[in-house]
Amino acid sequence: MEDFKNIGKVHGVPVYYKQANNTVKSSAIRLVVLTGSTDDTLVDGGKPGLYHWFEHIPFRGTSKYTGGKKNVRTLIAKTGGNINASTSSFNTTFSAHVPTRYIELAVDVLVDLVSCPLLRKKDIEAERTIIKEEILESLNSPQRQMNNRVVSEIFRGHPLSQENLGTAKDLDTIDTATLRKAHELGYSTSRMYFVIETSVKKDAVVKMLSKIFERLPFNSSASARSKLVSIKPIIWKPSVNVVIPSKMKSSKVFLCFPTTGARVFEDGISRWVMNSLLTHSSTQSPLMMEARHKQLLTYDVDMDNFYSPDGGFFTFEAETSEPERILEIFKTKILFDKRLYTRVWFDTVKKAMLNYRDMRSPNPRSNVSSAANTVARFGEYYTDDYTQEVLERVSFKDVQRNLEEQRSNLEISRSFIFKAKKK
Repeated sequence: MEDFKNIGKVHGVPVYYKQANNTVKSSAIRLVVLTGSTDDTLVDGGKPGLYHWFEHIPFRGTSKYTGGKKNVRTLIAKTGGNINASTSSFNTTFSAHVPTRYIELAVDVLVDLVSCPLLRKKDIEAERTIIKEEILESLNSPQRQMNNRVVSEIFRGHPLSQENLGTAKDLDTIDTATLRKAHELGYSTSRMYFVIETSVKKDAVVKMLSKIFERLPFNSSASARSKLVSIKPIIWKPSVNVVIPSKMKSSKVFLCFPTTGARVFEDGISRWVMNSLLTHSSTQSPLMMEARHKQLLTYDVDMDNFYSPDGGFFTFEAETSEPERILEIFKTKILFDKRLYTRVWFDTVKKAMLNYRDMRSPNPRSNVSSAANTVARFGEYYTDDYTQEVLERVSFKDVQRNLEEQRSNLEISRSFIFKAKKK
């Protein structure tokens, strides 16, 4: 399987290119801007939700795609493809997946969205209304509200505690001038990179991008970024247990541990192995065995990592009618499963991980997403061969050190119980 290659910069934008097999008839692209919701309040007059709002507005009209018959979503939909954008804490992503014969149109549309939003008053007001509806939808989602509450509590006082959508009240204070300033400060080729998987030859791709990327903005007032950036240190508040009344019919439990995150790729692979030791074999995994099979307390147990350059957290979570018992299992059972400390289990899991590459099917959209996330996090792309090489080098002792770190963090873990009313 061909890997993405950094084929240099086009008009200042690093380009990561993968040659797809000729039998793959679609192409996927992703234009990433390393500006996200943690930048919202750095803009004069900015409030939480600013950059998420800005991500929406270009779809209302750009210099070249003004709307109406030139609506960008309609144009891409006519190809049978799709186009989208999303805002996270540290970046904003514009992506498209289209039949390969329409790849130039897709690139042109993404570039105009990033470069030339019209920011007409009618469009701004229309999107203000739409995002307020999105906020209401979020408020009606118990899972999202629980996740937001956990994040806001853990990152209290840090920009990461801000919800990407902001609030309706915040939106009402943001005007056209603030949005224009957000574009000027946050959208620059010094903060962008581009990822593409297509069967179109590299030279033809470079020629196409050279013509279209001329429109991308370079703003000297925007600082350069090649990956996610540190904002401010996170202060972990240990041993805080929070019980929150919930209207759900069952309770939801989170147990969170602090983590420094993986600042280098090799550390990320080692953490991946540790996570796989906990989750391998699905319902028979150490993560699930005690809570689901032995105690019959839950249908599922999830595990997640929240990463940022400033630190993050590692979490176990489950929905249950007996939250206190699940929390006790989280604290006393999962990280003490005997299999985690045996070379037999380690070798079994690692072998399965090394075989993972052979199980993947050609999927440009998924491949581009994975490559873009790696570049955002580590500042460069790592090939499949190098990933396999690093994975081979991960030792039993390496993973035991990671597990020991998590076990020691039990003493300073934070738990959240969203408790359902008793029947």
